Amino acid sequence: MPSIHRLSPGTSAGATSGCPFCLAKSTGVPKVGETIRILGDFRAGVVGTVVPSPPLLAAELHMIVIRVDDDPPEVTQMVNTRSVLMERSPGPPVPR
Repeated sequence: MPSIHRLSPGTSAGATSGCPFCLAKSTGVPKVGETIRILGDFRAGVVGTVVPSPPLLAAELHMIVIRVDDDPPEVTQMVNTRSVLMERSPGPPVPR
């Protein structure tokens, strides 16, 4: 799966050691139906499921659409896959 961010040597080493932030940078764009947790941005901690989005939105603007668990079913939010750090849920265990 292609990465959505360029990885520095430090990020690559961190991902190998299990750092959740480094792993989040090294995973590709989440697919429809996957659950994600936003790690950065003003929505840090928000959990939602990726829902279908218009093709132009995904291809041209690098956006996905999510339905947040605590929002009403008709409400969705756009997430920029290039600038917002997110992880798939359930995430990997935190390294000790």
